[in-house]
Amino acid sequence: MRRRVPLRRDQDGAGSDLSAVLVLYSSVEGHTERIAHRIAEVLRSRGHAVDLAPAGGRIDLSRYAGVIV
Repeated sequence: MRRRVPLRRDQDGAGSDLSAVLVLYSSVEGHTERIAHRIAEVLRSRGHAVDLAPAGGRIDLSRYAGVIV
């Protein structure tokens, strides 16, 4: 069953079907990084704005409707 992401409101109050998602990963040999890239690719193909980043830095999570670790 697919879970629908809530509609995000823009500053002017209009709705947007695009939900910003952050995909965080940590990888030693690169396998998890490749999986994270694939997850981001699928989310983008479904209309989401996706950022991909290695875990460990300071990130402003308020920009995102969801975070995948």
